[in-house]
Amino acid sequence: MKNASITVLFLASAIFGQTINISGTVSNSSAQPISGAVVKLFSAALSCTTKADGTYLLSGSTAVLNGISKASSFGITYKKGLFVVNSAVSSPANISVYDFRGRMVASVFSGLLHQGATTVQLPQERLGHGMLLLRADIGGAIRTYTLSPASAGGFGISGPSFANGKLAKIMATDWLQASKTGYQANVQQISSYTGVVNITLGALTAPNFGPNVSIFDPTMSMSTIQSKMDGINGASGAQFNSNRNAYFFKPGTYTVNISLNFYIQAYGLGLSPEDVQIAGSIQDITGQNQNSFWRGAEGMTTTPTSGSVMWGVSQACPFRRIHVKGKVSICDGGASGGFLSDSKIDGMITSGCAQQFYIRNTVLSGINAGGNWNFMVQGCDNPPTETWPTGGISVVAKTPLVREKPYITFDATSNAYSVFVPALRTNSQGITWGNGAPAGDLLPIDQFYIAIAGTDNATTINAALASGKNLILTPGTYLISTPILVQRPGTVVLGLGMATLQAQNGTTCLKTADADGITIANLLVEAGSGGDSPVLFQVGDAGSAADHSANPPFVFDLFIRAGGSVAGTSKIGAIFNSNNTVLDHCWIWRADHGAGAGWLSDTTTVRNGIVINGNNCITYAQMVEHWQKYNTIWNGNNGQQYFYQNEISYNVPNQASFMEGSTLGIPSIKVTDGVTKFYGWGLGVYSNFQTSGLVETNAIETPKVPGCEVHRVVTFSLGDDKGTILHAVNDTGAAAKQIGGTAMIRFGDYVGH
Repeated sequence: MKNASITVLFLASAIFGQTINISGTVSNSSAQPISGAVVKLFSAALSCTTKADGTYLLSGSTAVLNGISKASSFGITYKKGLFVVNSAVSSPANISVYDFRGRMVASVFSGLLHQGATTVQLPQERLGHGMLLLRADIGGAIRTYTLSPASAGGFGISGPSFANGKLAKIMATDWLQASKTGYQANVQQISSYTGVVNITLGALTAPNFGPNVSIFDPTMSMSTIQSKMDGINGASGAQFNSNRNAYFFKPGTYTVNISLNFYIQAYGLGLSPEDVQIAGSIQDITGQNQNSFWRGAEGMTTTPTSGSVMWGVSQACPFRRIHVKGKVSICDGGASGGFLSDSKIDGMITSGCAQQFYIRNTVLSGINAGGNWNFMVQGCDNPPTETWPTGGISVVAKTPLVREKPYITFDATSNAYSVFVPALRTNSQGITWGNGAPAGDLLPIDQFYIAIAGTDNATTINAALASGKNLILTPGTYLISTPILVQRPGTVVLGLGMATLQAQNGTTCLKTADADGITIANLLVEAGSGGDSPVLFQVGDAGSAADHSANPPFVFDLFIRAGGSVAGTSKIGAIFNSNNTVLDHCWIWRADHGAGAGWLSDTTTVRNGIVINGNNCITYAQMVEHWQKYNTIWNGNNGQQYFYQNEISYNVPNQASFMEGSTLGIPSIKVTDGVTKFYGWGLGVYSNFQTSGLVETNAIETPKVPGCEVHRVVTFSLGDDKGTILHAVNDTGAAAKQIGGTAMIRFGDYVGH
């Protein structure tokens, strides 16, 4: 039997009051008793947990199933990939296939079933090769069949009927399930509600991560792995292609080079990066660095054969939990906006031409930062000496509040996947994994609903979330016509391989409740066709007021775009309403190239990249670009912002379109009136106005009160900029002006006045 966590729908009418008295022992395949296993009887929703000796007792009452008579007028057969559904009369019907975890795998038929035979195609590519359940609702009468894999492909069908138009008589039946994390659940059909039923569990079967996750283990041919990756890379060279891919490396050693093109992410599945050893390099595809977006790597150790890793990337390219036994270069002809965290770099980091970069909680061995505009280091061991303002390096000794992004692990001993959620750290420095196993919680994979693009949508995802599941979004594009609702405290939502949520008809893609400990990680969220979205991504309801300081909501690697791939629009990219929310790395992009790029005369849309309404929120590595009004608004009090990268919209047509009341220009960061405390560090604002004479008076505006502080600001008038940024903060700081002035201004410290 396969895993089961489904409430099986029964086959006939019921008589109530049947006494239940079932006992037995749950053991593993070696006949060892299993304590803590859950034994469940479906018809009564009755369950119990096994004792230390593996024994259980179910007692209570349930319905008795009468069985089905030969007079029934419906039958189903299966042959060569086709279902033949036979009905004596016309009737509305819904026929679907479920796996034994209770998830709908495919809808086979929905509509009016006509009298006689109806043939429907079984979507074999969605079903895999495990045992399944087929549920047929014919005019309100529900029947369940078992589909068993056949040796020649396809399935054998068993259940209430094999005859066309008639059902065979069966005895009263029910289903008994035993399950425990780390084991394959066992579902048994029973014919009596009394007696002894002993159940044996097997090793947990592998979850289905869908067609776009390539799973590698060290016993495979290295040339086969390399060929597979090279083929995917070769098909992923277009910046706005529809491919989404993830590589999983189970613990072990691999002699390969991992090169990552658009929308590809590589994951080591060890608890520590040392568990996955790459005798080769992990690298960005070179030669397109200022366009090297939307890719990433995490959770492995690399020993590059050349002695150096090339990671010359721009925005939306997270590099997390990586041990590089060598050097790292973050420039190869131009790069802008990289992110590195919880890593160890044994050699020098050479930045060269990289414009800006943020490094958090990493063990460093030296940085050659060259002429960077803004290079910020926070919470790192062996940090470099700060060079500001003559150079671009600034240093913050500690990270005030953070946890690392959750990640998938694989344990070869138990043959089990899990998701590890790292522990919360305050005033931290250095990596999480340097002294043995990292602190945190290991969540079994069966606590997650694994969504597959093309099969799942907001309806199926919301049903799973409402049932108490966490969520994994496998690589692909999900067309979202109604918001995904994340409401349960502590829910984890984890995207893989740049999983993309695309808004349809002006909807919001994802909303969370104002709840403790919700975690959202690694999503690409984009405006789609059919209407202007009010906002694409939202944390907490409007007016959220709860205190989440003990268990903050976290958002990691959030990538939002309006335009580029699709000429879609949204009034706001992201809104953070919940207090104490922590945002660790984002790129919230209004397209400056691709579909829908350019200035819009409609002043109500593409206004703001991010609006933070919650109090006590923190952002790290916040990158927001090209929105037509304020790129970032802080309405919440006591906000902290560490590292900012912003390009003002290039395409402002005239000064009249770019005004804050009577003041020339619209600040990139607006900390609104009423805020009494704000702290910013390492904030970069850049202009490349293509209309002559445009002026932005202030790159950043805050209330002029002592509690508002801004440190290490850089303003830069880029290569062919025809305008001016007059001041860094609140009318202080010199003008950045490409024509007839100083292009780059590094401003030190502002304390409200």
